[in-house]
Amino acid sequence: WCSRGFLAFAMRSFARARARGCAPVRSKGKEASRAPGWMVWKAARRNSTTRTGAAEKDGRGGRQDATGLEGVALLPVSGENWIQANELWDANQGERVLLAFATHFADLTTWEYARVLKMERKKLQEANVKLVFVGIGTVEQAKLFCQACGFQEEDVFCDPTGENYRILGFNRGFAPDADVSGYLKLLAMLAGVGSPGTIPEVLRGYLGDKNAKPWFTEEETLGKLFKSVGVGYQRPFELATVRLQNMVSVLSRWNELSPEDDKLLTQLGGTLAYRGSELVYRFDDRGILVYADVDELIQKVTA
Repeated sequence: WCSRGFLAFAMRSFARARARGCAPVRSKGKEASRAPGWMVWKAARRNSTTRTGAAEKDGRGGRQDATGLEGVALLPVSGENWIQANELWDANQGERVLLAFATHFADLTTWEYARVLKMERKKLQEANVKLVFVGIGTVEQAKLFCQACGFQEEDVFCDPTGENYRILGFNRGFAPDADVSGYLKLLAMLAGVGSPGTIPEVLRGYLGDKNAKPWFTEEETLGKLFKSVGVGYQRPFELATVRLQNMVSVLSRWNELSPEDDKLLTQLGGTLAYRGSELVYRFDDRGILVYADVDELIQKVTA
């Protein structure tokens, strides 16, 4: 189970989509890709993700404060009414919020990022940080996602078309303007093409990471197994096991969770954190499995 496993995942997804009669919807957009393919993963993940100061400009020329969310509207899982993103917290009272824009609800990155945020939810609550988790898909897909991965529905919002991701300037993935199936683009990204950091992330799942937290507690069955390897860090094969669990869950629900428009399969997300009206953290995903460093994020928003 390595990069070959990810390719097998994409091939199965493609086969399932064809089996249900979904002809690929091809992107006709003219907006150019912003993915910096040459960027080294560690630098991209840790050194070029945070810009602070309400008066500063981001890489797309937008203001780095709550006004940068103008036009961003989200649909809560309750499905009642659309909500403007900058109305989800009281910036004037100095409230804090974490806006996690994940990818679509059948994406491995979404499931992994959600799992990380679930583990840190208590810490966020204790720091009075509101969690807003956004996924590309319908209300029905969001509800199924919450049921399957145990995420709190009250924290989840939807973007059925991915329009908010375009407003915020998030990476559109590999060759967004190419007139080919989104599934073929997904295959390329899973192999690391136009998806900086994906292959190193896959390898990290096998090799372990002394600087990362363990995924399984010592009370869990798998935690007891990995305890024999070591404690207090992410053990070799531990993250790979988590990803295998996610892959099994996703494949069994692919038809229900994946977007109808296949160009959304490669749309990447990002994470924003506000302290009052000031944007204190921004991370733009640059590849599959490459998302915000949650420890760094929490440190910035709670400082």
